[in-house]
Amino acid sequence: MLKFFKLFAFSLLLQASAGAAELGTAPEAIAMVNKALAYLAENGRDKTLAEVNNKTGIFVDRDLYVVAHDMKGVVLANAVLPRMVGKDLSETRDVDGKYFMRERLAILAKAPSGWIEFKWPNSVTQKVDVRSVYFARAGDIVFTCGIVKK
Repeated sequence: MLKFFKLFAFSLLLQASAGAAELGTAPEAIAMVNKALAYLAENGRDKTLAEVNNKTGIFVDRDLYVVAHDMKGVVLANAVLPRMVGKDLSETRDVDGKYFMRERLAILAKAPSGWIEFKWPNSVTQKVDVRSVYFARAGDIVFTCGIVKK
């Protein structure tokens, strides 16, 4: 049994090492958000949110994944952290105390898209990463996709 756990731990380490070499890029994050906007236009709200919630769907690629929220900061879809769906993030702060959702919504009040940076714990490594997140709005739905800044 001990051999199994050692092998399992080693395989996780290898996956983490391989994954680190394949982090998503800013252009890929923009492309993911644009794909979500096009999917929404073609398929409507319900089908799009269901697909954004699909952990093996078209909006999850390596460390890149699309999250959808409304213009009040309530999460509508998140395949990687499904427990966040329905949560209001407007009062949530990053590890430095930054209200990242408020900042995002303020930008969206003036422009249809933009970028913000904030610090957030990595769900795999548990280390705090600087995340750069691209977002764009279609009506009352906002699609986001972030990258880890190195």
